[in-house]
Amino acid sequence: MPTLTLFGIPKPFTGHIGVIQRNAIRSWTVLRPQAEIILFGDELGTKEFADQLGVRHVANIAKSEQGTPLLSDVFHQARQLASQDLLGYVNSDILLLDDFQVALEKVTNNILEDFLVIGRRINTDIVEELDFEAPGWREEVRLRTRTAGSLAPRVCKDYFVFPKHLYQDLPAFAVGRANWDNWMVYHAHQLEIPVVDITAVTTVIHQNHEYGHLGKGMAEAYMGSEAKANRDLAGGTRLVKGSAANWVLTEAGIRRSRAPSAWWPFLADLPRFTGLLARLFRLTRTKYE
Repeated sequence: MPTLTLFGIPKPFTGHIGVIQRNAIRSWTVLRPQAEIILFGDELGTKEFADQLGVRHVANIAKSEQGTPLLSDVFHQARQLASQDLLGYVNSDILLLDDFQVALEKVTNNILEDFLVIGRRINTDIVEELDFEAPGWREEVRLRTRTAGSLAPRVCKDYFVFPKHLYQDLPAFAVGRANWDNWMVYHAHQLEIPVVDITAVTTVIHQNHEYGHLGKGMAEAYMGSEAKANRDLAGGTRLVKGSAANWVLTEAGIRRSRAPSAWWPFLADLPRFTGLLARLFRLTRTKYE
């Protein structure tokens, strides 16, 4: 099985955000084989939770003028500190199940060159702390996602796994703001690095939440000044090529994508993307008027 270092940048551990972050990061700790975990930032409760779990914590990270953590510094520190060969950045509201490590093993066994692993999340309402000691907790969570979850638009990306020598010159993107995730995929395509979509064989769960940590909510994350700064650093929004994988992992194995161009999967997913835009438009009107 692959060796893996997971790292994330949690928000303050308060209210519902605190609940789902504890769920998410605990799910990382029970992956098998066990992953090395590094939590970055000095937000309320991060050090205490890292100490509770016995995982590494790094408080001192570079931030923007608005106080938002910069991914360039976090990725650099993660690379320096990681004891494993494979790095994985994961948003701190994402639950990972046992199929995640299985998928990574199949990728590493079948692609000998460099690669970037991505996948789509399933949006699911979870309001309570999960009991990771309870028998069958994974099956219960999977059932919940099948019955009440919804697959997110292709443009939403919450994790990236890659050999740690890659992405050494990451621009100074602000975390939690739009456009940097598209650049990650676009950059891999520019370097002709395989981008592997593992959605078909994994259940990666995004625990739905509000954006109360931002003054203007979700609209600020996607449309605010730092999102625009990320877009400028990325050289554009990169929506289409920045959301396309050219390899796919399925139950039958890994294969090249059959889509003739990046536009095909993007257009096929257009209803979900349009729904996201409509929600942002409504929020922008109410938050920015």
